Amino acid sequence: MLNLLLTIVTGIIMLLLLVTYFQKRKGEEHEKDPDYDQKVKKHLPFRLITIATTVVAIILFILTENMSLPMGIADNYTLWHVVIAAVTVVFAILSRKKYEEGEGERVRA
Repeated sequence: MLNLLLTIVTGIIMLLLLVTYFQKRKGEEHEKDPDYDQKVKKHLPFRLITIATTVVAIILFILTENMSLPMGIADNYTLWHVVIAAVTVVFAILSRKKYEEGEGERVRA
């Protein structure tokens, strides 16, 4: 049961990272100002690693769980699912968008 929950959590984290990658920041009042230069670092490699960890979690769950047996809370592979979920959370934290001011300064008239 815990393996299934951890696999679902890693899948939700991956989906959230993919959705936020393509989403713009709300209240973007600087879009209309041509003099305002801001760079956004989206950390694509970290987001791709979370996709890989989610695929590994799903494959591990499918290969190790026998759904015909009664469900238990934990088994021999629960530790691996915990490790994969922890790695996914760490990469999700590292992949947060960072907004940096560009070289051009904003000029007010």
